This record gives sequence, C-alpha cells and structure tokens, in this order.
Amino acid sequence: MAGGNTGPSSPSGVVVNAAGTIYVANSGADSLTIYPLASTGNVTPQRTISGTSTQLDNPQGVALDAAGNLYVANADMTTSSITVTALASPHGIGFDATGRLYVANKTTPSITVYAPGATGDVIPIRMMSGDNTQLNQPLFIALRPP
Repeated sequence: MAGGNTGPSSPSGVVVNAAGTIYVANSGADSLTIYPLASTGNVTPQRTISGTSTQLDNPQGVALDAAGNLYVANADMTTSSITVTALASPHGIGFDATGRLYVANKTTPSITVYAPGATGDVIPIRMMSGDNTQLNQPLFIALRPP
C-alpha cells in the first residue's frame, strides 16, 4: 500500500488477521491504522485509532492471539507497555500456537515470554538474555506458524 490516502506515519509493525484485515502500528503518529481485507494500492484506512485516551505511545509491534485480541507494543521509554504488562522498551511481539506471548525488549536486550492469557504485572515464564544470546537491541520477533 502506498499513496496519499493510506495514512501511515513511520509504520513499524503490521499483522494480518485470518479474514485478511491489516493492522499497522504507526510510531510517528502514535496511532494504529486498520485496512480492509486484502487492501492494495492507495487505499484509505477502514479505521484509525489515535489520541491520548488510546494509550498508544510510539507503537512498534502488533500481534493477534488465537481469540483475535489485538496487542500493541508501546516503546516509549517512560510508558513502555503491552496492554497492562510493563516492559523494557518493547518493539516486537508475537504469539505461538499455544497462546504464549513473546516480546523483544530493546533496552534490556532480551526476549520475554508470558503465559497464555497473562494480564497485569506478571513475571515472564521465560526470559532469554545475556551475552551468550548475542541479542543486541532486538526490534522484531517472528514465530513459525503451527
């Protein structure tokens, strides 16, 4: 997608749901744009989510869980979050087939893993960090589909 109607501002994350709807995180505008299924070319977004009430703050990554819930990684240095989980400058997120949430944390060079359905101030079920991982400011994460 490209052109004056598309509306993204520094797009930094994208995910497509099973129906083909496209979700784009716009770090330059603290917003999320949603495009109709299989959009191509100079298409106008179906919806744009923005404003201070959204709590979007430098969104970097987006992911969908098996239930279709949308998660956005906010990478602002003072309010880093994914829904209600505080993280160290999260940039990339993804879900595996069991619903575990994987997060690439730039500031603490690490990958944290959370249990399916975890909410609130929870401890990760796994953390990958340290010199042996060779992680250096990870920005994105990709998981193999089931």
